[in-house]
Amino acid sequence: MAGYATWEEYNNDYLLGRAPTIPETEFNYWIREASNKIDYYTFDRLISTYMMELYNDELIECSCKLAEFLYGTNNVAMESAGISSVSITGHSITYDKTDGNSIADKAKDIVSLYFAHTGLMFRGTL
Repeated sequence: MAGYATWEEYNNDYLLGRAPTIPETEFNYWIREASNKIDYYTFDRLISTYMMELYNDELIECSCKLAEFLYGTNNVAMESAGISSVSITGHSITYDKTDGNSIADKAKDIVSLYFAHTGLMFRGTL
């Protein structure tokens, strides 16, 4: 799977004149990661040609936004935001998962912005 958006779509349609957050050399990796998350949260309902055409604009926007988010969370500073305790001697870090602001929660929120109203994120049968 290549991903739901190309570099050209990211650079021309999504950014709208802004400087790219994701370097072109890393774009294919991050857009594929974002596309995989979209498929996960929509239960693979967007992989058919019909659905991809029906939600083409949403797929491009969502995958670009999610790829930028995932690329940004790749650095340690973003991940350290949810740390609740650190033990230097034992080399242990405890993350606070109760705040609802985990990377997975934020990724799901991004996908929800584009697809919650479509029913594609509904766990049951459509």
